Amino acid sequence: SVDQDGCFTGDVFAHSGEFHILYTSVNNDKGFTQTQSHATSPDMITWQKLPHNPLAMSKPEGFAECWRDPCVWQEDDGWYMALGGEKPNEEGGVVFLYRSKDLKIWEYVGLLYESSAEKVKALSAKVQGFRFCECPDFFPLDGKHVILSTHAPHTYWQLGDYKNHRLEPQGFGIVDGGGFCSAKTLVDDKGRRISIGFLWSHWGWFSTPTPEQTAEGFAGVLSLPRELHVLPGNTLGIEP
Repeated sequence: SVDQDGCFTGDVFAHSGEFHILYTSVNNDKGFTQTQSHATSPDMITWQKLPHNPLAMSKPEGFAECWRDPCVWQEDDGWYMALGGEKPNEEGGVVFLYRSKDLKIWEYVGLLYESSAEKVKALSAKVQGFRFCECPDFFPLDGKHVILSTHAPHTYWQLGDYKNHRLEPQGFGIVDGGGFCSAKTLVDDKGRRISIGFLWSHWGWFSTPTPEQTAEGFAGVLSLPRELHVLPGNTLGIEP
């Protein structure tokens, strides 16, 4: 199947009386192949993959391998999807933007955001491998818009104005000290923007794997939740 070798990060939302998830499918039969897929659920427990998988869309020419981790939202003229990507030759990350009328056929709109390797490395010497924008999460916050994206081992925040389907950055930084990776957000029943991330022993918060972790065979834990705000000076505020 298209996701026989993995289901990577996706986005869950409610629509037309059921829950939907758009996620990245991975198949290694002919090399590392990433496509985007769709499943639905009545209860977020039992999921049905849809017969039109993978979705009708393609990666633009001229970019490197990363093409994954959908973030989906709705605007007046249809559905939008952000996908993490990367420039060639480790030059930096990008966030692709797509649009759809039916959640099945997606057209490429352009780049929602792009970064440079120099800008990313200037904030941390620990950044590994390609300078990509994995796990993009895009949302409005306190009159601005924010993109969270992962350049392993950190989650970075980009804050600014969303105009003409592109983020115009006004602030940039690392979320929560650097050990907080692949962060995603939700809005809770009090209207708060809540972020939860991935903590892995090799990426900052744990200096070495504990004997219990090694014995049990797991590779990390989810963080405690954080509430996000925009602070003066276009800085992302993070509060336990």
